[in-house]
Amino acid sequence: MGLRGPAPKRPEDLVGNVSRARRDGDDLKTVKIGANIVHKAKPPAVSSEWNDTAKLIYNSVKKSAQSSLYEASDWAVLHSLMFDLSKYQSFGVRNAQYLSAIQTVLNDLLITEGSRRRRRVLLDKRATPVKAPPGSTEWHKDAKRLYMAAKKGQQAEWYEPADWAYLHFVMTELTQHRETNSSGLMFATLHSMLADVLMTEGTRRQLDLDLGTAEEKNGGPTEGDKEVEKWLVEFTKV
Repeated sequence: MGLRGPAPKRPEDLVGNVSRARRDGDDLKTVKIGANIVHKAKPPAVSSEWNDTAKLIYNSVKKSAQSSLYEASDWAVLHSLMFDLSKYQSFGVRNAQYLSAIQTVLNDLLITEGSRRRRRVLLDKRATPVKAPPGSTEWHKDAKRLYMAAKKGQQAEWYEPADWAYLHFVMTELTQHRETNSSGLMFATLHSMLADVLMTEGTRRQLDLDLGTAEEKNGGPTEGDKEVEKWLVEFTKV
């Protein structure tokens, strides 16, 4: 499932005895976000065989800054994965190991802010936060509330379009889990995927993302942060 081990700090957060390269950020890959994303390799066309979730993720990745790092091989891997994702979602009963494998490949492609931080890829924060795609009316009520709460949370300031598409995918799978009472392994995989998009304070601290104290942020945790924590607690009761 998700990546393990301590995550590196951003250069401005480093204190104490650290290497000059790390303090200066020389071991970071920094990606500037401009008006347009310039790709080194041309992305293959979207396949008509994919489902709507796969199309949303693929098109969102093309609009995300990290895709400017992609070689042709990265696009080929992502393109192939979208067939697998579509196949996975066609299953009447979801398979947790299959979902975990999809999560691993998506993280290898730096789809989420959590995976980028662990790989020491630093994207500039966008001047205007990315707009989330509309949620689904078919989601479970808790998925709808979590998604709405994420929109209000400060961590969303770091989201690229691909992060939102990833979270959209997770909400669909969370709904499926709630409606079918699937396995504990599925439960664990979904929570690992929520961690990839920095949904809880514990994950944010592990990844050295400091959203600030009440004094620093003129009010402390946002209503969105509180809603995320509330509904994650409710989710774990089931």
